[in-house]
Amino acid sequence: MSFLTRIYEKINLFLRVIFINKRYTLVAFIGLGISLSLIAENLIFLYSFQYSAFNKYVTENPNEHVTISPGNMIDTYGIEEAIVPDLNSIIDEGLMAANFEDRISQKNWFIHRGGFIVYEDRSDENKSKYLPQTLAGIPTNMIDILEPFLLPGGRMPSNPREMVALVRPNRLTGTNISRGSCNLFIIVNPFNLAQSVIYGVPDAGARMNITGLIDVYAMQAAMNGTNAEVISHLLSVFDTDELLVTTQANVFDFVSVFTGPESQVARYRASFIGTVVFNLQEIDAFHVEEEISNLMTLTEFLRTTMELTDYTDEVHIELELIYALEDFAEEFEVFRLFVLLFMVPIIGMSLSLTAYSANLVKKRRKRQMAFLRQRGSSRREIIALLVLELIIFTIIAIIIGFLLAYPFAYLIMKSNGFLSFAGATITPQFYVFVMEIVIIAGFVGALIVNLRNIWNLSEIQQEEAYTERVDEPPFWEKYYLDLFFLVLGFTAWIITSIQLKNAAVSTEFAYAVGAPAPILVILGAIMFLARVFPLLTNWLSKITWRVNKLEIVSLSCKGISRRRTATMRSLILITLTFTMTIAAIIIPDSYRAFDYENAAYDLGSDIVISGVSKWDTAYREGIEAMEGVEGTTYVARLGLDPVTRGSLTYTYNIMGVNISEFPNVVRFEKEYLDVSLEEALALLEEPKSTNVTANVLVQKQQIKPFGIEEGEPFNIYYTYQVGSQEKEKNFTVKACDFYNYWPMIYKSTPDPTSSNYRLSIITSLSDVYKLTLDSSDVYFQMLVKIKENYNIADIATEIDERSPGRRVEHVAEKILISQDSLRSTVLYGSINANFIAAVFILIMSIILMMAIHNIERANEVGIMRAVGVSPKQLFVFFFTEAFTVLLVGAIVGITLGMLTSYIFMSIIAIDTTLPPWEMVFSAGKLLLTILGMIVGATISATIPGILSANKKEAKIMREV
Repeated sequence: MSFLTRIYEKINLFLRVIFINKRYTLVAFIGLGISLSLIAENLIFLYSFQYSAFNKYVTENPNEHVTISPGNMIDTYGIEEAIVPDLNSIIDEGLMAANFEDRISQKNWFIHRGGFIVYEDRSDENKSKYLPQTLAGIPTNMIDILEPFLLPGGRMPSNPREMVALVRPNRLTGTNISRGSCNLFIIVNPFNLAQSVIYGVPDAGARMNITGLIDVYAMQAAMNGTNAEVISHLLSVFDTDELLVTTQANVFDFVSVFTGPESQVARYRASFIGTVVFNLQEIDAFHVEEEISNLMTLTEFLRTTMELTDYTDEVHIELELIYALEDFAEEFEVFRLFVLLFMVPIIGMSLSLTAYSANLVKKRRKRQMAFLRQRGSSRREIIALLVLELIIFTIIAIIIGFLLAYPFAYLIMKSNGFLSFAGATITPQFYVFVMEIVIIAGFVGALIVNLRNIWNLSEIQQEEAYTERVDEPPFWEKYYLDLFFLVLGFTAWIITSIQLKNAAVSTEFAYAVGAPAPILVILGAIMFLARVFPLLTNWLSKITWRVNKLEIVSLSCKGISRRRTATMRSLILITLTFTMTIAAIIIPDSYRAFDYENAAYDLGSDIVISGVSKWDTAYREGIEAMEGVEGTTYVARLGLDPVTRGSLTYTYNIMGVNISEFPNVVRFEKEYLDVSLEEALALLEEPKSTNVTANVLVQKQQIKPFGIEEGEPFNIYYTYQVGSQEKEKNFTVKACDFYNYWPMIYKSTPDPTSSNYRLSIITSLSDVYKLTLDSSDVYFQMLVKIKENYNIADIATEIDERSPGRRVEHVAEKILISQDSLRSTVLYGSINANFIAAVFILIMSIILMMAIHNIERANEVGIMRAVGVSPKQLFVFFFTEAFTVLLVGAIVGITLGMLTSYIFMSIIAIDTTLPPWEMVFSAGKLLLTILGMIVGATISATIPGILSANKKEAKIMREV
């Protein structure tokens, strides 16, 4: 018989043996398949954000480009054709030096000269007015994009002295601006528009031909995709929505025609603006610090290189992207915290399930291998059999892992709430290295879990296979690692809390020290439970043995202690499942409440409009008439200059409120005051003594160093200038009451060691002007409250359109966990992945524990049936064992979940001290979830228990 034939027969035999035992082998590897699917899902989820996280974070442009502006106009005489290529080469070299050459979407140089045209305004009795307009020479590709939006009869500039006007609709209908010739004047030096017109053409301008008009608003509304980004970029560079556009050659021609005095008209000189637009999809969120360093390298290279040229001695570079990246780096720390808390334990649970499922069938496999050894199989043949089995079922587990991972990741990335998957679709990214990691992890995990088993099973003897063996205490139990992890976790949390209370500490320190605390506490607590649980069940066994009709329960508790290793694995999985599920419910609710209160506290109301006038009644009436607006009120703000007296500095921040309107509009929590808001504001209207300028409310901690009691007067110091002399005046105010927190004005706790005393003072709207000698120090803001079920962002947008020159902010834009935001997707994606996987692992661990215990304890069940134990008593025996493990795991898991949530929230809120965060959650949702999990697990334990308890004796003996 040939060698290949013998190999074939051996493999054929091995395959028969393997698939005869497929039920047990599949049980051993089912945990590995689930583990690999969770690992793959987590990696797909995580790396899908690597290059999209920053783009998702930056929702508004133009933060995406660098602007390079020479500090002076450049003399273009004789270098018209060479200057733009030369400047482009400098940018190319800078991009290469900073490793950005393949990560940009646009690179442009704009040549421009400021000017204006004179037009007649039909709405103002045809009076002539100046329209400041920049003549911008733009690249050819932008001219091509503009052409389809020309109004009928227009054309793009193709000859010298031609241009196209991008104007607002009211310019088209309310003025005499139209196609045809007009004078385009430059602004002479020193700045004097009238002198430019007096000089005339060609001394200070040129006769230009407007060859076409474009309604800029209609164009922006009609554009989409890449073209919209290009034109948006063009308008953002010049910070305007009206522009005179022509070719770059036409700008060179325009600046060459002036005949006025050189010092005043600067012939041949033009301004240059270079821009590089980055592709935000290429920003690596996992290496933000490196990206910031590369951008700094780019800006430094451009500045140094350009200042060495003959074009300019000074270069201004604006790169808001760096500031956005720095903000994002802090945001991404929160991303990592979510991943750390919710995904790492799930991977740990899945790996535990791998070891758990493999060890559940260990005893059965021992008997099978002993039988093969008894029948004459050599040790080498058994090793070959087990290795082949390992390879086959690891491949199956890897395939299962991939089949489950991608759909699971797709579902999780649509998360927009707890068990809600209606968010914007983010296509999971498939990476080859994820496949490589999963394959390597699959085989390494299978080897780690099974290598020692393979070696031990290959030399198993008949006596050993059928003998009960007392397990040695695990390594962590012998060396008290559970207590070590608990102490380390609580210490990290306490250190972080103390540092944050007593000193200014960076969020990086707090995250680094505090972030591992929840994981360490979970790990230590579960290990400690595994240590004391056998002692608890022994005690229960003794107690119940003395109670009539609870002997079966006592035997079940004793069985838990006797089968400690297998039971502990089930207990660990169940406890961890409940812990993570409770955390998954409490943390989102608490964080959303914290997030919303933070935003509302910062603004004070749903919408805040700055730059308003208290006396503009028409504007206020227009806002109040809008659909969805519930009410408005004005607040007056007064920030006095700091006053230094000796070694101490006093800073006063004063807010005046309308006493009757303010409570109806402001977002105010009851813990902000010790009394109601209405009662506190009523104190401001109390009669004042002759020496008291105003009644005020002051912050409790800020006023403490002054020793002022409620109802006592104190002085506010005010400095002002009389000629060259600085004088001081003081106003006496009465502290009517003290507040704990106040939106908009009190945003940081006082430092008791500082010599700078800051007072945040509340008074009535009418008294604000009494606390200053200069009424221009007072400015107003309007607070707007929106009715329930109306979209705040939509109404704020409408208000913004009605409020030119005013700043409109709304609470929805301040909320971090908003619909489809990065933090929302990451938070709920992590939580939903955690919850679904945890529930699945809970049910699987219960089913596997019951099913495999029934298989491995078939002889024990047979003996119990033979001596007269009824099916009902057997069911109670099995069910009590499973339910005891479930109940203890649930109680400890719920407690641990609440504690972990508290620790995590205290860490996630480290950079926000006002207002303080609270644990907020729905008790009903929490109770229903807990009951649902217990009922599901109970059913999972009941069905196998019933099946085992009702088996016939003959079938049991055949299985044995």
